[in-house]
Amino acid sequence: MEEPILGHDEVVSCEWETRRKYSGETGIGYSADTVSRRPIAGSDDYFDRLLEIRLALARELARDANVLDVGCATGIHLFDLAPGFKRAIGLDFSFPLVKRALETRTQMAANVDFVEGNARCMPFCDGSFDFIYSFSSLYYMPNVGEVIREICRVLAPGGRCLIELGNSRSLNAIVTDAYPELARSFHIPVSQMNKALSDAGLKAVAHRAFQILPYWGERPRRLDFWLHPAWKRRFEKCLAGRMIDEWICSFPWFRNFAFRHVFVCVKK
Repeated sequence: MEEPILGHDEVVSCEWETRRKYSGETGIGYSADTVSRRPIAGSDDYFDRLLEIRLALARELARDANVLDVGCATGIHLFDLAPGFKRAIGLDFSFPLVKRALETRTQMAANVDFVEGNARCMPFCDGSFDFIYSFSSLYYMPNVGEVIREICRVLAPGGRCLIELGNSRSLNAIVTDAYPELARSFHIPVSQMNKALSDAGLKAVAHRAFQILPYWGERPRRLDFWLHPAWKRRFEKCLAGRMIDEWICSFPWFRNFAFRHVFVCVKK
């Protein structure tokens, strides 16, 4: 069963509420000081390793390219990746986050710029970018298929994108729903992810899955067993160059219940 498509008014309402939470005014941690971070070098922590994996993929795929980061926040990752890019633009809907990115830009990278805008209607011409990536942002966008179509529109023919989507049929989705004070999530099942990519005009050439268990949180209490910190400590360990978590998520049955799905796609 696919996730329902929201009407225009409900989409706008959801976007407004998420923007308000990301303004830093609600006191729940979405300020410009805390919303994004760099991985800690040499860390054995699961989420540091996961971030390193995604950054390494983007760095490899985007050499000498014109790049767009969708949901760039304060631009921390874009600044770190920019030396390998021809030109880069970060897009985010939160003015405080874009403002911080612009304030930091002159100290970090001259080939980077930032734009405030809605990912459902990006202020860019067709085929403007050779490479587009989005980390952990599409989870919070209603009717994500519309955003994926926009990504394809502004991607050049033959261009590549790195898209991360969240699975509604995962334990992590249940945990996220138990925290209504956080931004509302819009996760979709894996079958719908593949359909949305194909319908938009993108061909998936690589697909990696992560986070078979949440590895964070204390709610809901019925998941106490699966939320125990011991799981994270075990599954963040590496075996033959990959975390045990990713090995588990690579099996077809488990993949359907892993939370994070990272797709490398080419525009058809």
